[in-house]
Amino acid sequence: MTENSTTQQSVSTARSKRIEMLRTIAILGVVVLHVPPLETDVAVRHSYSSEFLFQIKYLLSAAIFMASVPTLSVISGYLLFSTYNESRYLQTVIKKARTLVIPLILWNLPLLAILYAARIEGWPVYRDAGDLASLWDAVNLTVGITAPPLNFPLHFLLDIFICVVLSPVFYFFIRRAPFLGLAICLAILFADRENAVLVRGDIFASYYLGGLVAYKRWTLEAIDRYWWAFGGVFLALCIGYTAVEAAHGYAGGAFHDYGRQVLRIAGPFAFWGVSAYLAGVSWSDGVARFARYSFFIFCAHAPILKLLWMVYRAAGGTVESPLYWLFYGAAAPATVLLSVALVKLLMRVAPFVLDMLAVPPAPRYGAPGGERSVKEAG
Repeated sequence: MTENSTTQQSVSTARSKRIEMLRTIAILGVVVLHVPPLETDVAVRHSYSSEFLFQIKYLLSAAIFMASVPTLSVISGYLLFSTYNESRYLQTVIKKARTLVIPLILWNLPLLAILYAARIEGWPVYRDAGDLASLWDAVNLTVGITAPPLNFPLHFLLDIFICVVLSPVFYFFIRRAPFLGLAICLAILFADRENAVLVRGDIFASYYLGGLVAYKRWTLEAIDRYWWAFGGVFLALCIGYTAVEAAHGYAGGAFHDYGRQVLRIAGPFAFWGVSAYLAGVSWSDGVARFARYSFFIFCAHAPILKLLWMVYRAAGGTVESPLYWLFYGAAAPATVLLSVALVKLLMRVAPFVLDMLAVPPAPRYGAPGGERSVKEAG
């Protein structure tokens, strides 16, 4: 092996490690973002025992970790276009249907069955589910074609799959008019305040951006070198956004909508930069290897959080109680621990289920062929 090839392999391994770290951090951020009650929609209708702690919650949920899904979208676009081959388009779509659409369906079918049972028994349900006698409503609640599915965060999987289906269009612009394509994606992002287009605007733009980075083979050295500046500016934007929202009573409006879009676009740059620093800390390899659980955590976290919230409410807990902050601090770690425990249990008793759910059987980073596995997981 030549010195040049050794260097390339080292760079490739380092980038794979950072991708797996980002996967883990972004998905843990999604879990924090979704701790009940949600603060990402306006207007906020909850009264908390501590205004200061609520502002911290809002800063985390509605600002900093709003960049988690765009970061995951950039990763997905980067991994797809790192090895993109137009002649293998059909095989790619079939593969992604297995790793994205099948898990989306399998995670929602049990919830749909529970919802049917709740309607039959007259139990209260947490959302308007439409007419369950309608096949269309049942499909919509399972796949999320025109509205979020029952396991609502998994709408992201459908969005990414649609991006895969549209990959020839992305690839055309990335090759022929890369910055025109980026401008179109950003125009869709900021024009579509109601998320009325086929794919959520920030996911669409971030996916394209990831593909552009892959095709252009940008090293992003400037972001790595000045990670503290990118992270600092993003944190300042998040704090400023939260402060303005607080000053206006979290009433929504144009600033709320456009502000969120700016954070969603700026966030992946900051996340990538901070990963340059984190890659050098002693526990970074462990974080990268923990990414093997991240997809399961992403798929499982909403039902687990809902269950924990129901237990908390059944025990007499309220948002207004000071004990809520104990729930808030414990809910995300408990969700992660329960998800990991479920993965380990399924590894023992039903490993085929994990295969159906597209959960990798071993860490993608740090294993033989790790770089190849990371790319295939995109």
